[in-house]
Amino acid sequence: MRPPLIPILLALLPLSCAAAPDGPARIYVHVYSAGFEHGVAKPGADGAPSLVEAKWAEWAADDQRFEVVVSREAPDSLDGFDGVFLYTTGELPWSEEQRAMLLGFVRGGGGLVGSHCATDTWYEWTDYGLMIGGYFAGHPWNEDVGVEVEVTDHPATAHLGESFRIADEIYQHKEPWSRERLTVLMGLDHAATDMEKDGIYREDRDVAISWIRDEGQGRVFYTGLGHRPEVWNDARFQQHLVEGALWAAGR
Repeated sequence: MRPPLIPILLALLPLSCAAAPDGPARIYVHVYSAGFEHGVAKPGADGAPSLVEAKWAEWAADDQRFEVVVSREAPDSLDGFDGVFLYTTGELPWSEEQRAMLLGFVRGGGGLVGSHCATDTWYEWTDYGLMIGGYFAGHPWNEDVGVEVEVTDHPATAHLGESFRIADEIYQHKEPWSRERLTVLMGLDHAATDMEKDGIYREDRDVAISWIRDEGQGRVFYTGLGHRPEVWNDARFQQHLVEGALWAAGR
């Protein structure tokens, strides 16, 4: 049995009523661990929100540009939403109809937003891997690393300068990941990171940390950051993720 809906509905509009283009973006926040369960995704006592869920609710309460519905249930409808956020692992127990609904939602103009383990999700659903941009392929780094900002004028990265340092778990990615299919916003800074770590499999050493891509008429934003609890309390990450989500949601 799937965990129950978490009762966090902020300024909730009817599901059948889409938000106005200039109104607050409505984002469906879905945290679910069908595979490895990250500490930041674990529910609290008596089903209390995880850190990821609590942070989205906190941010939405302070930012009138967006509203969130936080649920561990797969959505039955995405009518009225502008974006879907995933912090998930493994083969999520969504029905074929629900998966088709998500794909159609994004291709029809909705936004897909993923953090960290969203690329460690739905390996058996090829269309998802193509849509999110790639699949997890190991994490040699869980330490302080250097990050190179490759696109400095995107809303999700404009506040970060040309480079910065952060302590987090950093993923490598495998096919269908390709720079030909997406735009990398941030990558690992080789000069400021230990590149002799065990487990580095990419011969090109191309370790993307955040990217964007188009899917039909919709937008996809992914950031590999978000493993450690302290990252979710980092104002830089908050702005990075929120601005990326609003961009994906058409705002």
